[in-house]
Amino acid sequence: MILGELGYDPRGARAGFGAAVRRGIAQGSWWVWVAADGLRFQCNVGPRSSATAQLQGVWTPPAQRGKGYAAVALAAVARRLLVTELP
Repeated sequence: MILGELGYDPRGARAGFGAAVRRGIAQGSWWVWVAADGLRFQCNVGPRSSATAQLQGVWTPPAQRGKGYAAVALAAVARRLLVTELP
């Protein structure tokens, strides 16, 4: 996805890229869904406020598409980022 959309291949600096993704996951800015059959979904949260969030790099591997994983994952991300308890 990164090569196709951003024009560079992160595999060239695999260790650095992997470390950056792990930091992003720990900080809540990268969201990934990994199951026994591998990666199902990923996205990166860009600029955000209490009312908005820009999702970037939303991607499902081609072999996992058409199974509803992205819909489930995006709903979960939106709930975690935007939904607050009602008074």
